[in-house]
Amino acid sequence: MLLGSRRFPVELDSVTKAVEFIVSSCQSSGVELHCLPRLLLACDELITNIFYHGCHDTDQDPFVDVAIHLESDFLSVRIEDNTRPFTPQSLPPRCNFGSSAQSIGTGGLGIYLVFQVLDCFEHHEENNKNVNILKISASGTANPAHIRKT
Repeated sequence: MLLGSRRFPVELDSVTKAVEFIVSSCQSSGVELHCLPRLLLACDELITNIFYHGCHDTDQDPFVDVAIHLESDFLSVRIEDNTRPFTPQSLPPRCNFGSSAQSIGTGGLGIYLVFQVLDCFEHHEENNKNVNILKISASGTANPAHIRKT
């Protein structure tokens, strides 16, 4: 069931507006909010990355479409953008963080967090757009049979 969808221009304040839109769509549909923090963290990180890294060298007016769905026991957010192609799985795994933030370096930490907090993450290209589907259990407990981080 579609809870809501909206297009956001690639502007810094759109990250906050997109997260607020997800929360308000879930609230108005009666979704329990205890499941949202992990999903909101992942959405915020992914949309921020799109804005900061995907919009360079493009002739198009960049945008991000956000659609929220409730599917059986899963709450999902589809984030679609027309920025340059990017495959999150192409980044190296981030396991050794060292003792300080400076030792981490640049690149991949945000996507690593996205992979860690979601029950399912899917990415593909469709009609010259990046499509990301982020899912969490709406009941607060993940069903391992449904988890597929691709």
